[in-house]
Amino acid sequence: MWFWYALLSSIFSAISIITLKKVLHHVSAPLVTWSLFALSIPFLIVISIKSGIPKISTLFFVGAGGSSIFFAFSKTMSLSSFKKSFLSNIYPLTSFSALFTYIFGLIFLSERIGLTGIAGLVITVFGAYILNAEEMKEDVFKPFKLLFTNSTSFIYLIAMVLSSLSAILDKVALSSSSPASPAFTLLVENFLMSLLLTSYMTHKDRNWINELKNNFLPLLAASLVYMVLGLFVFLGFSSGPVALVSGIKRIEVIFVLLLSSIFFGDKLTKHTLIASVIMLTGVILMKL
Repeated sequence: MWFWYALLSSIFSAISIITLKKVLHHVSAPLVTWSLFALSIPFLIVISIKSGIPKISTLFFVGAGGSSIFFAFSKTMSLSSFKKSFLSNIYPLTSFSALFTYIFGLIFLSERIGLTGIAGLVITVFGAYILNAEEMKEDVFKPFKLLFTNSTSFIYLIAMVLSSLSAILDKVALSSSSPASPAFTLLVENFLMSLLLTSYMTHKDRNWINELKNNFLPLLAASLVYMVLGLFVFLGFSSGPVALVSGIKRIEVIFVLLLSSIFFGDKLTKHTLIASVIMLTGVILMKL
């Protein structure tokens, strides 16, 4: 089932990206990040109670706490990068998060993937990269060069590394609960990240509560979509290799383009269709 959970997470991730891009026009990146975690907590409490509170070990808190710290910084940094730059300039770097996750999974979790899975992962990452790089017609290697000339791109890459470490710690937390409970794990992590970000915003932005009130409904909608995304990701992590789940989630780019063509009238080019076929080929190999 991990494959289907990962596929569903890519769909909801695309919906989340479209939603967040619109919300970021009116709301600061730290508040959007806080809202994603905090506003879904009441819903996660209900889901966790209905599904049952699992037995947890000390290692659960190491995984959940570590993941919360890494991911809070990662999400704030990535949203800030989205706000300050064009997606086409930095989003191709997202493709490499799956490779970071594979390396960390190999080191910390001893997760080994077969040759077919590795080939599928590499092909999917390659497809995701050229899919986004198509927008940079003057230089296909621009994302790499930006790392040395653009601080926003470098910060975004650091965010991807932190996100990959967070995924590994998510797996640790899920493996340290019996039975594994994605809802409870997500609840604990969201609570910890909300506390961390509340402390930050209280000292850095005195107007954040008024900003929250003025934009509550769109922030709540973004939070609920992100909650469903998180549940599917955690369901995938609990039953499959972290790297492959992350790799399949990368086809979110295809769904982002489809949604953009439906709601914003963006046209799908021949280059985009070819890259999409490459990514789907990689996904099929990972499934095998």
